Amino acid sequence: MAVALVVAVQARATLYDITFTQTGEGSAYANGAPLIPTTDAIGQINVVGGVALSGNLDVLTGPDSGIYTLVAGSGTSGGGSGFQYDNIVYTGGGPFLDSTAGLLWSVTGLPDSSAQLNMWYNTSTQYGQPASTYSLWGFPPAYNLQAYGTGTISAVPEPTTMLSGALLLLPLGASTLRILRKSRMA
Repeated sequence: MAVALVVAVQARATLYDITFTQTGEGSAYANGAPLIPTTDAIGQINVVGGVALSGNLDVLTGPDSGIYTLVAGSGTSGGGSGFQYDNIVYTGGGPFLDSTAGLLWSVTGLPDSSAQLNMWYNTSTQYGQPASTYSLWGFPPAYNLQAYGTGTISAVPEPTTMLSGALLLLPLGASTLRILRKSRMA
């Protein structure tokens, strides 16, 4: 019974690519000093019913470079950061994260004392971050990453959809070959 439920939930999951690109100078800090490099991140999340259940985030540049695993569920993280997270994802356009909690990532995939990242959307100016931007903060040590920028989300095409599209092109290709053969015979 439990296996059937897991299979049913996974069957309705949709995979999304997400990105974060830092904008603005002096938006990332390490021990209070502005960083020269920007912070860029790419990842994927599995979303079911508007909630991210699993995923990863690869921070390509900046002080917290590395691969992080999505912390499932909702709550407040441990390890002294106190990041709030709810993993709610809006896939219908507009900001894809909320302004109250957002996504939580950690090295271990648990809300523990390992390195953590919190990504959320700023509807208004807060913590020195401009309105209508995404925030990506890291902890520990002492919030060494505080970046704001742009974020994107896009559905990953299912392999069956791509295969179906390729198969739909076969009759067109066959028709074209027949036309070419007939024109050579004439």
